[in-house]
Amino acid sequence: SLIADILMFHIIPPFIVCCVLYIPVGLRQTWRAFLVFTSTTLAVCIVAACLARALFYAVDSFGSLPAPLPALIRNDRDASRLRTAKASSFTVTIFTIFVFFTGSSLNLDGSGLMGRALQYVSFLYWGCNLLYANEFGHGEGGNADGVTDATQSSGASNTFVDIDSRQCVAALAVQLVFYVFLVCVASRYSVPTKLEE
Repeated sequence: SLIADILMFHIIPPFIVCCVLYIPVGLRQTWRAFLVFTSTTLAVCIVAACLARALFYAVDSFGSLPAPLPALIRNDRDASRLRTAKASSFTVTIFTIFVFFTGSSLNLDGSGLMGRALQYVSFLYWGCNLLYANEFGHGEGGNADGVTDATQSSGASNTFVDIDSRQCVAALAVQLVFYVFLVCVASRYSVPTKLEE
């Protein structure tokens, strides 16, 4: 079911969106840049799907614990909905933290060791880094580091400190393998819980 879910919801729709919106958005008009953009978007979507499924199994593994609101649970369907709501809220929280620690919305220079650790764990950080290097790292007027003068003057080059494409691809691949492994292990040992009569 993971493969079908990824194919139908996390590969086909993002690919169509990339094909439709790439040129109107005004990104670099080369096939290589388009392929890097599309493959990075698909990789981020797949990693996000696997992480969401892994977090769902992690939260679902606590389904046998007593519910905080037992009056709302009248049958197995209500218990399943409550577990799904818990998993969804937990997943949204984790994804929100990852969004903040991509480096695009917050200046993380003074975030300390914990902030840098969260940044490096975030798959969105590596995806944004790869897109940043794809769009700004090969333009005209680039310096020796492959960063354009306009980007340097805007201060964006200080936010994204790691623009090595190979490092970004390797980090995304490692996270994908790790999350797929977690999903496989969790789904194998996951047992649906039922309400005790």
